[in-house]
Amino acid sequence: MIRTLATVLGLALALQFAAPGLTAPAQAAVTTYTLKNGATLSADEADQVILDQETLDQISVEVAGGVDPTLEAYWARPDHEVYFNHEEVGYVKMDDWEDLDIDELWDSYVEGSKAQSKQFGYEVTPLRWVIQPTLNREKAVAYYAIELKFGDTEPVVNLVIYDFGRFGYEEMTLVQETSRFPVADAEAIATGIAGAYAFGPQADYGDFQEGDVVAATGAAGLIAASLGAKFGKGFIFAALIFLKKFWFLLLAIPALGWKWIRGWLGGRSGEEAA
Repeated sequence: MIRTLATVLGLALALQFAAPGLTAPAQAAVTTYTLKNGATLSADEADQVILDQETLDQISVEVAGGVDPTLEAYWARPDHEVYFNHEEVGYVKMDDWEDLDIDELWDSYVEGSKAQSKQFGYEVTPLRWVIQPTLNREKAVAYYAIELKFGDTEPVVNLVIYDFGRFGYEEMTLVQETSRFPVADAEAIATGIAGAYAFGPQADYGDFQEGDVVAATGAAGLIAASLGAKFGKGFIFAALIFLKKFWFLLLAIPALGWKWIRGWLGGRSGEEAA
């Protein structure tokens, strides 16, 4: 897959314009970060990118109640953040995609939200698909976005992206308040985030060779499992991927949770500067 600087900058512009009162920023310098799996992430210099495992563990404990060993990066801008989770499950095929039942996925997700309500201690209400599950075969990227409401807080959008590679996939979750999320640009943002991430050498989806490990579930099965739906012969394998992690229901993060993280990180930066 070809990753371009223009794609990354285009994402930055789209998100900046999402916030009321902001004007077009000057072209920002881009920094490339190397993740622990050998991949890279390109972000504006002004963005906050956290790769330190101790800090990432603290973030996952606060958001999900436990350490998630797959969380490998946190990327924040003024009005949103993106969480990066890496899974080496093998090459994920796409040949099951046409069998995906969107209505069944939604019903399963709504049912699962009731269990999450008990876990959080307040009501979690899925409101709508912002983007129904979509597969871009050319880019080897699948994504969807759901609007949720947590208790009495302002609704938030969780945009979840799966970037498929030769040995597994990168799951990327953007969290932003609905009022600041540019729905019309949602699909461009999804592909833009995926474009900011690049697998290591010979690890792209197109680098697959005969003899490589193939995942026990396809792209549709993976999406279905993340939403709590049974799908295909690889369901148990796919479900175990999500059950072993503390991120529940596609890393559905309430606004209060990620606002706390922002405040905590800000205080932490101030302490380090002192």
